Amino acid sequence: MACDVTRDIQTEKTLIYRSKIDQELCAIAKAVLHKDALKPKQSLFEQGLTSVGALEIRTRLESRFELSLQSSVLFDYPTLASLGAFVEERLRSARPKPATAPAVLPSGVQALGVAMVHEILK
Repeated sequence: MACDVTRDIQTEKTLIYRSKIDQELCAIAKAVLHKDALKPKQSLFEQGLTSVGALEIRTRLESRFELSLQSSVLFDYPTLASLGAFVEERLRSARPKPATAPAVLPSGVQALGVAMVHEILK
């Protein structure tokens, strides 16, 4: 049962994380397009985005999320939904991985390892 609760908490955190990304993307796109509402599954180009606007959105995304994006990102991910998924994936892959603690070896094993290294280096 605890596993289900943990999974539900993780799912909830993921949804909140994605929701924040989507809100930021939507705010940026609305500002660039000068629109009050946008359809997340319709191409931004069909909603009035130009190539200059695509570069402006990319620049704002890079600044807001501290990412380096290709200039074609809006052409590759033309909807808010696809762009949100892409940005989320990039942010997740850019996060530093937790450091793993070095293995602690018993002193005898550690001494043996050091002795082997010295023998090899002779």
